[in-house]
Formats: sequence, C-alpha cells, structure tokens
Amino acid sequence: MSDEKRALIIVDMIKGFVDKETKDGPCALYVKGAKELIPEINKIIAENVHHTIIHIADFHDEDDKEFDKFPRHAVKRTEEVDVVDGFETGGLTEYSFYKKRFSGFFRTELEGFLLGYGITHLTIVGVCTEICILHTVADAVMRDYPVRVYTEA
Repeated sequence: MSDEKRALIIVDMIKGFVDKETKDGPCALYVKGAKELIPEINKIIAENVHHTIIHIADFHDEDDKEFDKFPRHAVKRTEEVDVVDGFETGGLTEYSFYKKRFSGFFRTELEGFLLGYGITHLTIVGVCTEICILHTVADAVMRDYPVRVYTEA
C-alpha cells in the first residue's frame, strides 16, 4: 500500500474567469474555453487517485493593488468568486482557499492544510496557466511536493 496521499488542486475555476458574465455584470477576465476544462477535470477526478479536492479562488478587496496591473475582477462578495458548477466530485471532500495574488500558497492557509492532512503529492489544474497555475506549481515544487500538471486541464 502506498503512503502517498494526493490532493487535486483546482485553480481559479471561478465564475469570474469561466463565465462571460454573472448577475454582477460582465467578467473582465473571462477566459475563453475555460468551461471546456470542466469535463477534463472530471476525468482526472474519476481516476480515483486523489484523497481530497482543493479549490483555490482569486478573491480581492475593492481596492486591491492587483487592480493596478489587471482589470477589477473577483471582488469578494460578488458572484465572480464562486466556484463554477459541473464538477463531479465522486463524494470527495472539497475545501476552498482564497488568494489575493497569483500563487495559491501566498498568504493563504494552503501549506498548513496540506501538512496537517498529510498530503504528499499534488495534481494542479485550472485556468490561467501562465500566471496562477505557474506560480502555484512553482511554490509547490519549492516546498518539495511532487506535482503533476495535466496540459488538457
């Protein structure tokens, strides 16, 4: 029996990136094609090798410094920060962490959670590969986690 305990980290699959608009209006950082990632992520979930699912979601204050670089997006208390529907979790427990910068590790409780739950291996999927996926993967590797990234997801 393997001592590996795996988590699937789903980065920024939130309405503000996946949907063109929400009840709050148009989504400034909508990612074309993001919705097509949901079935691919569901295939990964169906592999039954993960012990938990972790959603990492962009989540900003009204006056966040990130808006100096990017349009206003994923502001707390808006629908944009909600994880999109459609994930078939197969009964796995889901957790959510909110981030204010690119990496899911930066100033979040993610690292403590992983250590506390004995997670040893990570699979990281989601949107914004060249920004948030990149920085989350880099931070995971710097923390000595073996990381798997699926290009199709």
